[in-house]
Amino acid sequence: MNRKNLFSKLLVLLLIFCIVFTALPGVFSQTANATSPNVELYYAKAPGYNPTSSFYAEGYIAIKNLAYNKKVTVVYKYGSSEWQEVAATYFSTSGDGYEAWYFKTPGVWASSCTFKIKYEVNGSIYWDDNGGIGYYMAWYAPTNLLQKSTVALRYSSKTQTALNGNIVLKNLAYNKQVKVRYTTDNWATYNDVNATYGTDLGNGLEDWNFSAPIPTGSTVKYAISYTVNGITYWDNNFGANYAQ
Repeated sequence: MNRKNLFSKLLVLLLIFCIVFTALPGVFSQTANATSPNVELYYAKAPGYNPTSSFYAEGYIAIKNLAYNKKVTVVYKYGSSEWQEVAATYFSTSGDGYEAWYFKTPGVWASSCTFKIKYEVNGSIYWDDNGGIGYYMAWYAPTNLLQKSTVALRYSSKTQTALNGNIVLKNLAYNKQVKVRYTTDNWATYNDVNATYGTDLGNGLEDWNFSAPIPTGSTVKYAISYTVNGITYWDNNFGANYAQ
């Protein structure tokens, strides 16, 4: 058999395989690759050890709206325990076109949490398992993870005369500007206050602090902006803004 005939037969076999594979998409698997753009962690945080309260992981998940009926689950375990599941719940549709879903694992004492995200829709399953290793939240110190998000509120508190809090962000460059935009009259007017650098959190993340003066006893609505490399990123609670 000459080379030309051999090449022609191989080409025919390849064409037949492609036709069969396309016609029978469910033969091999209905489970998508381990990491899919259809599902991705926005961010997660954990409070660290507190002898008077339990440890947990909570955060938000980016979901591509492939159908109305869907199921989003966080598969988690504490320490070396068995894997368990907790349902995530729809929060809102974000400005990036994805749905934001909220999750929180049940609380335990002094045991680190590993989790991964499962998205079931249209008979398929999509995963975000952080490249196969899962997302890890240590119990012995406050832990923050930023995946799809670039900046996020860590926590905040309000006194009679001030709004105080912490912000976590990806350290994309040395020169950056971090602000909190806030209002006490439902956005009829607003003010900006600069956040200040706090500490290096490791893994390319930084902690920033802010304190905004407010009229005594007022209700505050606010959002966070982070400008770096000519781009401004916002954390406005997925369009809902924060309120205290």
